[in-house]
Amino acid sequence: MTQERRIILALFALALGLRIAYTATVGSSPNVNPNPITHELVLARNIASSTSWIRTAYSPQAPGYHVVLALLDLIALRQIWLLTFLHASLGALAVVFLYLIARRLVGDKIGLVAGVWMATSVHQLHFSVVFHRDILSVLLLVILLFLLSRPFRSMRFSTFSGVTCAALIHVDPQFILLLPVFLVTIMFKSRSRLLNVQYLFLFIATLIVITVPWAIRNNIVYGAPMPVALEAQRYLRPVRGSGGGTSGDANPLVRETRTERRIRNSVEVWRFARLRGSSIQDPSDTVSGVRMEPPWSARHNVATIVSYGLLMPFLLLGIVFAILTRNRTALILSATLAFYFLIHVVTGGGTRARVPVESVVILLSFYGLVRIRRRPSTAPDAESPIEVRES
Repeated sequence: MTQERRIILALFALALGLRIAYTATVGSSPNVNPNPITHELVLARNIASSTSWIRTAYSPQAPGYHVVLALLDLIALRQIWLLTFLHASLGALAVVFLYLIARRLVGDKIGLVAGVWMATSVHQLHFSVVFHRDILSVLLLVILLFLLSRPFRSMRFSTFSGVTCAALIHVDPQFILLLPVFLVTIMFKSRSRLLNVQYLFLFIATLIVITVPWAIRNNIVYGAPMPVALEAQRYLRPVRGSGGGTSGDANPLVRETRTERRIRNSVEVWRFARLRGSSIQDPSDTVSGVRMEPPWSARHNVATIVSYGLLMPFLLLGIVFAILTRNRTALILSATLAFYFLIHVVTGGGTRARVPVESVVILLSFYGLVRIRRRPSTAPDAESPIEVRES
């Protein structure tokens, strides 16, 4: 076994072990995880028990996570402890793919530190062992960014990227708005325009083949040919109809203009500490409903300050250096984060909204940390030895 594989295996074991330990200690507390049998798990078990969900209006949510959770539940023989272990493995696998991106971006040693940072992130620990779709979104996004950031060795890599992207938007439809970033990345994948056109064609064709059948199903069941699920209306038509209302409208007691709501959303996306109380519902928390934030919550603030707030200065530097050095991987990450931020300026911010892109924040922050020691240059970064080997 090579040293690289030993590091990957050790990182996976560390991430998985921490998630199991979190479940056995903090995660078992009713204050942290009041109901292990989530709504998503109920839907997943309904899917596993019958095929009627395909032709009936079983849920307006995207089906991807429910299908994956149903498969994991069947493998676990409906044993909640074994299902938690399998679910935690998804979070640990995301840590591995983040490390693979980070070692290309900042080198082996700092890349390993970035992987450990994500492995110990409180939010990643929590959502790895709670049956919500966030952690699967994290995994699929990191895999997609990993594929897009490395050279395509053959046409099948474009197909793999299309399958991963289709799975991502079938788990969380908000990522359908990030398609421009993914498409532009593929358009400039190599120096050959012909190859790029072929890559782009295969990517789009794969996406269509996987997406169209469910859109047809939605048209039959709901009379609305939505490409993924009815909840996609929130992102594709955010100002029309009741199904597309922004999450800032979730609390009818809050009266604010559209501009005020946009400003509040912008602040909440980046907030890493709350020093005063709030009676406004966290717009991204669609599971627990309206909840009042206390003036000071040590548990929440310490977690967000340590795992997220400490990265903020380096995140800004990482984005600046990505533009100055024109590092392709860093630019892809920056564009992904920028588009994601714009989505949540409209649809709502909050701690939960940051979870799917926390991996991107970590990668850009460590890129900024590494580059701050070097003199910024307007020339593109030279290829690292890893990039030379892979290309």
